[in-house]
Amino acid sequence: MAVVGNTCSEIGDVMIVTMDTPITGVRQINNFTDNSVGETATRFFEKKFRYSLDGGLNFNPEGYLDLNPTNLSVIVIDPSYDLIVEYRYERAGTDTTGLLEWSETTLSTSSYSYVSGIAFDNSVFRYFFETSYQPSMLSWSLNVLEKLYSPGILPQSMTRNENQNIDQEDRDFIDFWRAITHYYALFVCYARAFEDFRNNQQLIVEYLRQRGIYVCESQTLADLQYIQENFWDEMRHRGTAMIAKKKGDDISGTPKPVDGELLRLLCYNDECDEFLFGISEFDSIGWVVDRWSPLWRGLTHQAQFTKIYERTQKVSDLTKYPLINAGDVAIVSDSDAGIPVMSITSVAAGDSSGIGTRNGNYNADFATNVDPSLPYELSFVVKSDVTSGDVKLTVGLFGYTSDGTATSFQAMDTASLVDQDIAIDEVELNDGYWHKISVILHPFNSAFDSDPNYRLPNINAGTNLRFKSESTCKVIPRIVLDNTSGGSSSGEMRIYGMRLAPAYTEYSTGFVNTANFLQTWTKNNQGNYTDSQIETIIKNELIPYTVTLQNNYL
Repeated sequence: MAVVGNTCSEIGDVMIVTMDTPITGVRQINNFTDNSVGETATRFFEKKFRYSLDGGLNFNPEGYLDLNPTNLSVIVIDPSYDLIVEYRYERAGTDTTGLLEWSETTLSTSSYSYVSGIAFDNSVFRYFFETSYQPSMLSWSLNVLEKLYSPGILPQSMTRNENQNIDQEDRDFIDFWRAITHYYALFVCYARAFEDFRNNQQLIVEYLRQRGIYVCESQTLADLQYIQENFWDEMRHRGTAMIAKKKGDDISGTPKPVDGELLRLLCYNDECDEFLFGISEFDSIGWVVDRWSPLWRGLTHQAQFTKIYERTQKVSDLTKYPLINAGDVAIVSDSDAGIPVMSITSVAAGDSSGIGTRNGNYNADFATNVDPSLPYELSFVVKSDVTSGDVKLTVGLFGYTSDGTATSFQAMDTASLVDQDIAIDEVELNDGYWHKISVILHPFNSAFDSDPNYRLPNINAGTNLRFKSESTCKVIPRIVLDNTSGGSSSGEMRIYGMRLAPAYTEYSTGFVNTANFLQTWTKNNQGNYTDSQIETIIKNELIPYTVTLQNNYL
C-alpha cells in the first residue's frame, strides 16, 4: 500500500485531509464538491468525514460519517463555533491499476459575516490585519486553547473534557478561555509582523522614512525592498539628475530599477502625470541681445524640456517614432539643413505617411504624458520639393486618457470651439524652403481670443487647438504627408527638429542671474506634504545648494 502526496496507488490506501484553520460564522453546511482524477466505476474513493465544533479539541462521537449532503446538512452549528472538518478518502473498487488522485474538497455553506467592531478598527492591529479573525490568529489561539483544555496547565477542578464535549457541555469553559487566547493571539501576530518588516508594505515604508529617504506609500513592495537593500546607492543619487530618472530609463545600458527620489517624493504616476526636470542652458536665460528679451517666457531651444522623440534637431533613429507606412519614410542627409532629416516620399494616392498612428489608434510606446492645465507647443521644420506635386502637410494631435481611451481637442480658429484633432489640414508648402511650423495646444477652459497669433499656427493657416477634457493626459502627434485627396503618388517632404514642450512659462527669465537654473513641472500626489513642504525638501535635501529652483506646480 502506498499514499504519495495526494495519490493512492492500491486498494485500501487511505488519505486523511484536515483543515489547518477553522471556519467561523457558519450557520449550515448545504453541500460539497470535490475534484479527483482517475475515478471510474471500478476504481473510486470511499469518502467519509468527521467534524469538530470547537476548533479540533473534540470531534463528533459517531466518528467518520459518509460524505454526502444529507449528513453534512444535519450538523447543528452555531455561527460562534470554530468548525473543522476532516476528510477520509479510501481507495476502493476492484480495479488495481492506475492511480487515484485527490485535488480539493469545497464546502457550500450558509454563513454569517463577522464584523470586527469599532474597538479593533481603531486599534494598532488594524494597520496590519483586515479583520480580527485572520487565519494566523485563529491558528495560534486554538493551539494555545488546546493546551489549556488538556490536563497539565489549568487545575482539574475546572471540569472539562469528561465526555468529549458531547452536547457542548464544555461550551462555557471553551468560550471563556477562547476569548483570552484570542486576545493574546492579536499581540503575538502583531509582534510577528515586525520579525520580517521587509515583507510588510506599511512597516518598510515607515522604516525607510525614519532612515531619512523619501518613498511613496503606493510603490510596490518589490521597489521598496530594492530601496532598502540599496539604501546608500539611493542616497548618493542626491544632488544628481538621478533623482528625476524614471523606472525603466536607460542608465548606461541598464534599466533603472526604481523611480528616482524626487519622483517618489511626489508619488509620481507614470500612467498620467506630467513631469519635466532640467537645468536651463546658460545662453537660454537672462537678457541675450538678438535672442531673448528681458521679458522672454518661452522655452525655445531648451532641449531638456522636449517630450518627443529625439531631443536633438537631427533625425537619427526611426524606431523612436510612431510611423504610418514606415516604408515611405527614411533618413537622408540634407545639404541645406546640414543634418540628417526625415524624408517622406512616394505616398500612394488616397493615403498618408509620416509620424502618428493609423486612425489615431492608441500606442502606449509612443504616447507622451501631458497636463491639461499647461500650454504646449508642437513644432518642427519642414520642406517640400518645389518640383513635387501632391505634397500636402497635415498636422494634428491625438489625445487619450490614462487607460488609452481616445479624447478630443477643440479648434481655436472660431468662437464656436468645435471638436477637432487636426490643426493644419492639407496645406501645400511647395516652395523649396524650410519652414518652421508651430502649433499651440492651449490649456483646458482657456478663453477664446480673436487675436490671430493666439488662434492660428504661425503659418496663418489651420487652427491652434485647446484641451477639451481634463481627463486627457496623453498625446501622440500627427505630422504626415497627406495624399488622401491626391490622384497619383506623392512627391517628397522632409522634416527635422520635432518638438513637443510647454509653450511658455508664467514668469520671465530675463533677469535670472544664476548659472544653475533648475526648472521643474511637477504634480504633487503625496498626501503627507504640502507643495511648500515639497519645495523645501527639494531645496534642502535633493539638489545642490548652488542650484536655483523654479518649481511649476500642476
